[in-house]
Amino acid sequence: MLHLAVNIFHREPGLAFLARWAHVVVGIVWIGLLYYFNFVQVPSFAQMDGGARNNAIDKLASRALWWFRWGRLTIRWDNRRQGA
Repeated sequence: MLHLAVNIFHREPGLAFLARWAHVVVGIVWIGLLYYFNFVQVPSFAQMDGGARNNAIDKLASRALWWFRWGRLTIRWDNRRQGA
C-alpha cells in the first residue's frame, strides 16, 4: 500500500502525470467542501433567521454546491478512466 502512495510522485509521461495531479487536487478540494458543508454551513444555517438563510442559500450555497458537483464528477471520471 505504501508503494502505491509513494508511486504518485513518479513522473509519468505527458497528460497522465497532469491528470493524476488534477485528480489529487480536485479530491482535496472536494473533501474540503464536505467539511465546509458539515461543520460550517449546516450549523450556521441552523442559527439564521429565514430571510438571511434564503439569502445565503441563493448567494453562497449554490456556488459551493456547483463546485462540489463538478469536483465529484471529475473524480468519478478519473476513477473510471484509470479502471478503478
